[in-house]
Amino acid sequence: MKLLPCFFRCWFCLLFLLSGCQTADSGRVFDHDGRRVIAYWHNWQSRTVPYLPLAEVPGEVNTLIVAFALPTSGNSGNMSFVPEGLTPDEFKLAMGQLQLRGVDVLISVGGGNHPIELKSEAMKLRFVASLGDIVDEYGFDGIDINLEGASKVLDAGDTDFRHPATPKVLYMIEAVRELKARYRNGFLITVAPETQYAVSGYNRYGEGFGGYLPFLHALRDEIDVVHMQFYNSGSQFVYSGDVIVEQGTPDFVVGLAEMLIMGFPVGRDEKAYFPGLGAEKIAVGLPANKNSASGGALNEEQFRQAMGYLMTGKADYPTQLRLREPGGYPGLKGVMTWSINWDALGQDGHVPFSFVRHSAATLRELVPLQ
Repeated sequence: MKLLPCFFRCWFCLLFLLSGCQTADSGRVFDHDGRRVIAYWHNWQSRTVPYLPLAEVPGEVNTLIVAFALPTSGNSGNMSFVPEGLTPDEFKLAMGQLQLRGVDVLISVGGGNHPIELKSEAMKLRFVASLGDIVDEYGFDGIDINLEGASKVLDAGDTDFRHPATPKVLYMIEAVRELKARYRNGFLITVAPETQYAVSGYNRYGEGFGGYLPFLHALRDEIDVVHMQFYNSGSQFVYSGDVIVEQGTPDFVVGLAEMLIMGFPVGRDEKAYFPGLGAEKIAVGLPANKNSASGGALNEEQFRQAMGYLMTGKADYPTQLRLREPGGYPGLKGVMTWSINWDALGQDGHVPFSFVRHSAATLRELVPLQ
């Protein structure tokens, strides 16, 4: 099915063997059979965050998400992707180098400034066709669904996540299923919900709250990783103990991650229970540093505390939470960061690439891979 990407990957292999080219920082930390260290990468120039050549992505990253494929207009469903600062062929070459290192490279759909609402069958068909064309053209290993804002607001009266009625939700579910079926095994699907549209559905469900839940529930078999954004968030209720947690704390990560892993009653209705996705589908999404998001960043010690408690069940910091699984969740899939560009930036005491390097080392030390 995925003939064009395979062709390019083989072509890159032959080119590098003949030329003797070496990739920068080609060491690898984690295999994809184990945990993932996921990082977003900016496809744009910025005075605030410099452009990062793909060759400079450090070896700790084994899953890179290119941000973003964007809608060509608000009501067409058509998606486009154009590399900035490189020709398409130059981008394919640089991306191919990463793939030869074993890095999975995904194309992300949406972003905070580009809501995508598929409101008709025709829009869905154009979305699937155009996004498939992008995957085929560049050889991406999968897609990341990063729908924000209006994209995940439910229609009034749509109150059962198991039987959604909002057209844009239903069409997006169909679109992802069609793309997964087109590329079959090995084609990755990741999802990056904001807290308001995921775990906030515990305290209140409907319209602006919990709108990702029907999507996550319907596609739980197709989705490989959910890396919720544990940032840009207000305070949240945790189902276990019904306590309130604040972003930028270990308890925020531990409590909300466990809700995704184990599930929770939607709208506080025990008869409407969202089944957990399991630790093997959950990665913790965090800012690379305090400047890359509106709150939510953890320092290295807080990260170690949060992941230590979550993965081993042993808390070495004062906490108001008690895990539902006393032994923790050693099978946690990994960590995601927004973004590798921010992580590369040395400012305000941040050491370049320290987030992905410390995260990878911490996960390995907490629960060594077998």
